[in-house]
Amino acid sequence: MADRKKSGSVQTIEEAADSQAAIFAELEAVLEETPGVSESEYKGGGIGLLAREKAQRGIRLSGEEKDSCDVDLYLTAEYGTTITETAWDLQKTVTERLGKEFGVNVGSVNIHIQGVTF
Repeated sequence: MADRKKSGSVQTIEEAADSQAAIFAELEAVLEETPGVSESEYKGGGIGLLAREKAQRGIRLSGEEKDSCDVDLYLTAEYGTTITETAWDLQKTVTERLGKEFGVNVGSVNIHIQGVTF
């Protein structure tokens, strides 16, 4: 079955994967712009349509609705980074960028610090 029907709209698997790929790219750009953090390996399961290698690199998207999602970021912080301030800034930036660029309602942005690099 190549089509999904939800709330009166039809989206192909390919379109959903393209949308998810664009969101992953945007999240990676946000992380690159944020000093003091880098992606860590995500060691869980339950990822969506797109390639598992992205989830292994520290980004996990979940959500039941097409226009909303929850974001989990698995990160490594550099020694000396103010983790709470950086986490708040990331939550705000991710919510704003995904809303502005993709019209996605972000339910939550969870920051998981997996370790500290020296």
